[in-house]
Amino acid sequence: MKADKMYVIPNFLDDEEFVNIEKFVCGEKTEWAYNPIKSRPETGVVSDDHTYHNQQMVKVYYNPPKTYDMNWLPHFSAINWRFSPLSLLRLKVNMQFPCTEIIQSPFHCDIPKNDIPNDVKIYTAILYLNTNNGYTIFEDTGQKVQSIKNQLLLFNAKRPHAGTSFTNAKNRIVININFVPSTRTEEYLQNNSHFFIN
Repeated sequence: MKADKMYVIPNFLDDEEFVNIEKFVCGEKTEWAYNPIKSRPETGVVSDDHTYHNQQMVKVYYNPPKTYDMNWLPHFSAINWRFSPLSLLRLKVNMQFPCTEIIQSPFHCDIPKNDIPNDVKIYTAILYLNTNNGYTIFEDTGQKVQSIKNQLLLFNAKRPHAGTSFTNAKNRIVININFVPSTRTEEYLQNNSHFFIN
């Protein structure tokens, strides 16, 4: 089966826009929460060899109905106007600390496949806030996308993917977004991305 198109957009935000988001996310007012399991496979079972590396700190900004405080929205407006999403489903930030080796977390989908109707397209977007030797890998193709500062990765939310640990930076921070695209979203992607057809 042919994999869906994957979009990669280097230098996604202007320098000033990126710095503003970076300062907000990494500022003293951000209250991080500990997530003992970074990603869980569809089986729901996490094997013992994933427990040490499969953890992270998180800050959920939008995940209705549990998290619905819109005060954060102006800080991410630069992302929002580029996507022009029809509907935002979730926005959160993940932060990991370095490890002694690079270990892949379990493959997963941010939104369970069974929760997505067949006629609805949902995208997962990952914006890397810093450069490190961690990466995102896809189960269907084995293709890897490196963690590069201000690079955006976007793909169909039904594609299982996984992140990794890293060894060569102070932390690894990504903004993770799930949304329903609009026609303006598709136009933006066609005009601005370097995409791969697998």
